[in-house]
Amino acid sequence: MDYSTDMTSVSARVQAVDAAIRVASRSAEFRVSDVLDEANLPDSKRRTAARALSDLEELGRVQQRKPQSPIWDSNIVVNLSGVEGRGDLEILHVFADRGVESEVLTSYGRVVRIGWNARDTNQSEPVKADAHHLPVQPDYEFDLVVLHPPCTKWSDMTSISGDADEHPNLIPLAREIGEQYGKEYIIENKPRAPLNISVKLDARMFGIPLAYERAFETSFEVENPPEQRSDVSNECSPYFYSDRSREWWASTKGYSGPYTKTALAKNAVPAACMRWLMRQFLSSTNHAGRDGEPVQGHSETKTAKQSRLSGI
Repeated sequence: MDYSTDMTSVSARVQAVDAAIRVASRSAEFRVSDVLDEANLPDSKRRTAARALSDLEELGRVQQRKPQSPIWDSNIVVNLSGVEGRGDLEILHVFADRGVESEVLTSYGRVVRIGWNARDTNQSEPVKADAHHLPVQPDYEFDLVVLHPPCTKWSDMTSISGDADEHPNLIPLAREIGEQYGKEYIIENKPRAPLNISVKLDARMFGIPLAYERAFETSFEVENPPEQRSDVSNECSPYFYSDRSREWWASTKGYSGPYTKTALAKNAVPAACMRWLMRQFLSSTNHAGRDGEPVQGHSETKTAKQSRLSGI
């Protein structure tokens, strides 16, 4: 082992944390992103410094939160007051760098979208943050939390040419976030992932010519849609995504934003599936009804909901 190289790496991490702490100590209240920018840290050191600042807050040394906002570790000031032309729901979208599905979610309300490298791709509010250290006040509650923890561990390609043990299982973290910050939640992943599955949706159920199945764990009950099998002779699979154009994938998945072909083909849940889940959510939680009247649906107690999700 080259100990000199190892010590140099340790020293660089210490310097990164020290620089951030010195900047933060100048003010009793700050935004983490502002501190990291002012400390002029490289991308490889920003996460280390951000975690150190979070630890300092827990010790009562500093205060990161901004008044009147559930978000503080952000490059943008997120304003959750009314936005013209959208619904009245508040939705948190997590593990969503490009957040293709937010294009659907924003038609129901205001969407705060969190990803380690969140991009400004649609009407949602992109926030660059680590899901392990969510920049959300602990007592803030969204109407709905939608989560897409990485699926690499359960991907068919990983089982063929990779090592699943090299990839973390972030589904328990997603469930914890959904339960803490949402009145209701949706977790999406591969069918073979260890979800407390509420429903499996196949794009072909909605007449879409794609071999694209996903499983969803939800805190509310979801019915299966009436199956409308597409023309299998024209069916495509994300494994052969390069055979079709970006425009074809956008049209087939039902999105119009500036997303890459890879994001659309391999990662985006079809818009039709998202709308089905949202209709089920609205019906189950009495958010919508004919002529604006609330739906007289069921309302589970928290104990009943936990029992159903755990399979009891």
